[in-house]
Amino acid sequence: MVYTTFLTADIAAQYGITRGDKKAILTLSVRDAEAGETAGRPMQIEGETWDLIHRSTLDFEEIREGDATYYIAPFKFIDREWRFFEFSFKPEGADTRYRYKFKTQLWLQD
Repeated sequence: MVYTTFLTADIAAQYGITRGDKKAILTLSVRDAEAGETAGRPMQIEGETWDLIHRSTLDFEEIREGDATYYIAPFKFIDREWRFFEFSFKPEGADTRYRYKFKTQLWLQD
């Protein structure tokens, strides 16, 4: 995860990201480490995020840079609240769809 205030205005504009104190982006990539992959591969991905008050669908954008493929999804957060994430993904060439869930706590940056 990256706080959007960490991004320069130019980078945020390049990817259509709105910067703000209570905004962050989730960045995900998947690779087959056993096969020696070092760059993320394309995948089908969908997910949700929520806190104690709000729930929203994550809107993933695919980013390709050279051989690497990764996905970003912006979201808003409340200072010091727990934020939950759950997503499912199916890497290109895989037969299996995977699910992953985690939580984290975010703080406003000074």
